[in-house]
Amino acid sequence: MAKYKPEDLFDEIMSTHEICCSNCKTTDTVVGCDDFDACQSFFNDGWRKTTEKCYCPKCAKKKLKL
Repeated sequence: MAKYKPEDLFDEIMSTHEICCSNCKTTDTVVGCDDFDACQSFFNDGWRKTTEKCYCPKCAKKKLKL
């Protein structure tokens, strides 16, 4: 049996989630959380998604009339 295994690294891996604005190409990143928490974080920061496009907080205010 191997002394070191790939699964030993599981607790050390940090997930990164990145989002990109369809309009201005601004990106934002959230590190160290699951998909749901990343969505909540982006949404709380003002990111919004329509059926076809994703908007950063600045563009969402302009394009979505928030």
